[in-house]
Amino acid sequence: MSVMTVIMSALALSVGLVMGFFCAQRVGKRASKASACNKLVIHLAGVPAWVLGFIGILWFFMSPPPFSLLVSGPPDHHTNDPSRSVYFGNGCFWHTQYDFVLAEQEVNGVFGGRSDADITSLVGYAGGNYQSPSGTACYHGIPSLDYNRLGHSECVSITLSQNTTAANAQLQKIADVYFHGYTTKPQGRQRLDPQDMGAEYRNVIGLPGGMGNVHWWPIIRAANKYGMPLIQGKGGPRDDTEGEYVVYVYDSDENPFFPR
Repeated sequence: MSVMTVIMSALALSVGLVMGFFCAQRVGKRASKASACNKLVIHLAGVPAWVLGFIGILWFFMSPPPFSLLVSGPPDHHTNDPSRSVYFGNGCFWHTQYDFVLAEQEVNGVFGGRSDADITSLVGYAGGNYQSPSGTACYHGIPSLDYNRLGHSECVSITLSQNTTAANAQLQKIADVYFHGYTTKPQGRQRLDPQDMGAEYRNVIGLPGGMGNVHWWPIIRAANKYGMPLIQGKGGPRDDTEGEYVVYVYDSDENPFFPR
């Protein structure tokens, strides 16, 4: 949970407790001077305030937040073609995006030296089962939009060529870059920013069809030269909670990418 979320949650809880205390005091004073029937009415009148306060607390602490919707497909505002894109995540998305941009811009590389205008490496979120009521997943802040609370991980989406041979070579390049972005520890392969902890920074790979993609999945598996455990992801927030040493693999049709 981010510092901002903790502060907002603490503030909401404090305000709720203070308001509840003063409401209880006022109700108590009025009820002491009222008839038995009026006392009941006065006490019942305070119930909605307590219910709203309870919902507010749940809104800040529950994951997924109340009123979240199950993901039903790519968001309406996607900018990479989901059928030709894959996503990778291993910690903070900024360093992953940097590595992928370098691969896209490599002169005489498999991406053809894409220009700044043609770069497709986009940061965002994926791997969760939920989205906000407005169909989005956003950075830390308002709980109903918070990608972590909705079960997502930070990652980078990149679009591959329409040409099958070129797309295979591009995916091999990206997968090689990805699996070399770790360091070997006694527990296994650890990402380079272990200070970013939690499932929101977990290692993820998403491709159309997931492990069932007969064309692209063998390329990813072959690039895993250090033998990292590749686990079929179920989607957060209740599952896929390991923040280190394993890679969750998603069907990007079922767990799509949400651009930041």
